Amino acid sequence: MVSGTFFWLSYDLECRRGGSVEHVEVKGAMGEGGHVIVTAGEHERLRIDPRAVLVLVGNALSRRPTFERVLGRDAQRIFTFVPLSFIARKRVSTRRSA
Repeated sequence: MVSGTFFWLSYDLECRRGGSVEHVEVKGAMGEGGHVIVTAGEHERLRIDPRAVLVLVGNALSRRPTFERVLGRDAQRIFTFVPLSFIARKRVSTRRSA
């Protein structure tokens, strides 16, 4: 059984078969799928969730897409994760105005 997107849980599908459950994140790429963007929440889930699975869809818009299934526990070994963006917050001033 496959359920829909879980916006609050940071994965796309919950797949069940028998007693097995997987939390699946699907990422598509126009090319071979050598790199995809993964959010901080998705990265964390891959790192700590024993049920996490990453499915990469290469050539996603073509008539012959490719699929690669990576267990979350293997993702750190297979991929290099590079920070893509930062949050810039104004610092709170500790000086008093005169």
